[in-house]
Amino acid sequence: MQQRNRIKLVSAILFLSVFIPDQITKHLIHSNFRLHESKVIINNILNIIYVGNTGSAFSLFANTASWFRIPFFLIVPAIAMIVIVILLKKSAVNNKFEIFAFSLILGGAFGNFVDRIHYGYVVDFIQMHYKRYYWPVYNVADIGITIGVVMLFFGMTLTANSAKRKNRNDGGKRIPK
Repeated sequence: MQQRNRIKLVSAILFLSVFIPDQITKHLIHSNFRLHESKVIINNILNIIYVGNTGSAFSLFANTASWFRIPFFLIVPAIAMIVIVILLKKSAVNNKFEIFAFSLILGGAFGNFVDRIHYGYVVDFIQMHYKRYYWPVYNVADIGITIGVVMLFFGMTLTANSAKRKNRNDGGKRIPK
């Protein structure tokens, strides 16, 4: 039981380590920049630019009719966050990697969800580029989501590879427990 409480604490810290900096940085951008205003931080590499993203990742669906887009981007993320919370509650205590990955994803998803409710769009502001080759503008929440997804991917890959090795080592025979 004590281990489960420690995992919950670390999970909450990870959630907050994405959510709080995300909201603080977005508030600073919203308060100090005009929409589409930009500032070069590192020439040919990094800009800060205030973008109101009404779409999803990489601004997908941004030009979709608002009667569809607005309810879609409020309902789908809410359902996704509920599913993540359920998955967190059902995760085995020994699967810390998965729990921590879901915590990062949830922190980012909640940060972007709060933006949609508060501003009507997600505040994106980090613009990476090399000369004229630009990566889509993103925010701290997107970083948390990306790290969490990468962790889940590697966790699933390692689990699948471990199961294959175990299956080969036992000659393909299931050993009863």
